[in-house]
Amino acid sequence: MIVEHRLRDLNEDHVTAIMRSFADLGGQLQLQPIVVDQDYRLADGAHRLEAAKRSGWSHVSANVIEGVTEQDRRVIEVEANRLRLEFTMLELHDAWQSFYEPEHERKATVRKAEGARELGLANGLEQNLIGNSYKDSERPVSKEKAAKESVGLSIDTLNKIKDIKEAAQSENEELREAALNGLKKLNRPGAAVNPVHQKLLSLQSRIKASSMSPEEAREQFLDKRLSALVEQTTGLSIKLQGDWGSEIAEAASGSQLALEDLRASRKALTQALMQLMVIEVKHTPGNPGESLKRLGSEVSRVLAEESLRLLAGDDDA
Repeated sequence: MIVEHRLRDLNEDHVTAIMRSFADLGGQLQLQPIVVDQDYRLADGAHRLEAAKRSGWSHVSANVIEGVTEQDRRVIEVEANRLRLEFTMLELHDAWQSFYEPEHERKATVRKAEGARELGLANGLEQNLIGNSYKDSERPVSKEKAAKESVGLSIDTLNKIKDIKEAAQSENEELREAALNGLKKLNRPGAAVNPVHQKLLSLQSRIKASSMSPEEAREQFLDKRLSALVEQTTGLSIKLQGDWGSEIAEAASGSQLALEDLRASRKALTQALMQLMVIEVKHTPGNPGESLKRLGSEVSRVLAEESLRLLAGDDDA
């Protein structure tokens, strides 16, 4: 029996549990055979094999699969453990990074080259392959789909695990320790990636902020303030185009008091728009008066055109 490098290390608790199961069943009774290739190299069942050795067994039950390549053995190992829900997030990431991702990229390159040759491209151009050189019948799956089909994780989740691993190599001691603790959590089956990743992101932001100069911190604060303005005004526009706008229109049609509230909101928005226009004009090169006239004309034109369009749409409805 040949046991080569495995994607996952032996778990002593798991080996002990299997040995206990063997003892409970009595004799050399093995419920699930191990899997080996034609050369008796182990493909699946490392824990069962180790438990049998420690239990003093002279032989084990095995399924022998003929024609198994090195790649096939890796696939069997990953699939058998994944279907039994035994792989941790870290082990799934290792399987993707060490085998499935390179294999996906290799196949994509080969298919591109074959497609390029069939399209009659010169050999010298095959080193700089174009994106549409695939044969339509053999267009490879996307990396996202390949990740899902091979290890059951999204590219986003795999990238988050990669981020956590990289943070564990950080020169910042606090970040490194937090990442190492996160990796310990992810080394247990069923552990969630998002909470660990989010905690590290928050820590990274805090560390970055603490190392900033007052000027840099102020600049970051102002950037966030401006981003919040864009998010809030855009959100208001979207709301008014949806159910919220319809409900406000219904309220205004049923009450004079509601109509007055609507006018008050419009005046407040006009005041806000005026403030934004003044800020924009102050930071626009050229004569402020001319800039304000030009900006005012633009705003008036857009207001008129869009208002007429919306009114026409209401009439059609």
